[in-house]
This record gives sequence, structure tokens and C-alpha cells, in this order.
Amino acid sequence: MAAAAAAATTAAGDGELESLLRNFHRFSQQAADEAAIKQLKLDLGAHKAHIDMLVRILKMKHAEQQRDSVSVQHVESLKQKVMKLRKENESLKRRLASSELDCS
Repeated sequence: MAAAAAAATTAAGDGELESLLRNFHRFSQQAADEAAIKQLKLDLGAHKAHIDMLVRILKMKHAEQQRDSVSVQHVESLKQKVMKLRKENESLKRRLASSELDCS
């Protein structure tokens, strides 16, 4: 009878130990999961900040390209005006040379 009681006590102790081990494993897994979630949130925040910085840079580059495009258009317009003025100048030179020949 004493052996049966000792076996029952050992079985109860083993069950209690298994329960404690399961709880410990569950809590340690929960702590690991929470640490992983915290780290992922930090990583996500860093990635969002990096994306925001890249978006600002992209917007600045886009605005710069638009300004460059407008500048190129202005330069082309000025080139056309200069070409027109040169043609007018050549025409006036020919007329002047022709009128000088007529006067002589």
C-alpha cells in the first residue's frame, strides 16, 4: 500500500512537473513572439521612414526635372528668335547693299 501511495505521489508530481514545463514553454514562446513583434514594428517604422525620405527625394528630383524641362523650352524658344533675327539681319544687309548699289 505504501508503494502504491508513493507511486501515486510520483505520478502526481510528474503530472505537475509536465504542467509546469508546458506553462513555461508557453510563456517563453509568448515572450519570444512578443519580442519578435516588437522588433518587426521597429523595423517597419524604420522602413516607413526610409520610404518617406525616398519619396521626398523623388519629389525634389521630379520638380528639378520639370524646371529643367521649362528651361530647355525657353532656350529652344530663344534659339528660334535668334535664328529669326539673323534672317532678318541678312535680309536687311542685302537690301542695304542693293540700295547702295542703286545710289552709286
